[in-house]
Amino acid sequence: MLKRSVRIVASIALAMSLMAGSSARAQDHGEKQEGKHEHQQGQAKEMPPANPNQGYFGAKFGLISDEKAEELGLDSQDGVVIMEVIPDSPAAKAGLKTDDVVKKLDDKDIEGTEGFVAVMRASKPDQQLKVSIIREKQPQDITVTLAKRPASMDALDKQMQKERME
Repeated sequence: MLKRSVRIVASIALAMSLMAGSSARAQDHGEKQEGKHEHQQGQAKEMPPANPNQGYFGAKFGLISDEKAEELGLDSQDGVVIMEVIPDSPAAKAGLKTDDVVKKLDDKDIEGTEGFVAVMRASKPDQQLKVSIIREKQPQDITVTLAKRPASMDALDKQMQKERME
């Protein structure tokens, strides 16, 4: 169930970071209680419309579960984990990999998928982002040069709009 929830969040988060001109659903996937994250399905949230001229990053990402944090040797669940890097995307060209944990974008702390999406919505094609990650327990900074949003993302926009109507 948790893995399915993380996949759903990752798919939704990717679409939100790449969509232009439409709202997206997000899962409120974690709530701090007594210093721990409890993972539970939340209510759908309407996100503000994406910037139609925002930059394209090219990775699927999700929240860091207790299990994933333990697997990666993390001492917190702050940031987002890259679940898949889209081939030939800016993220791939910069050398980002599955299981990299994004902690900061341009020195802004990333607190979950909404933080990542907020930075992406303010970005522009050809903008360089300093991405602070944890890879194999080691901090690194990688520069990603964002691209223009691919036209193929229009089909994803339409599919997500259709799903929201159902």
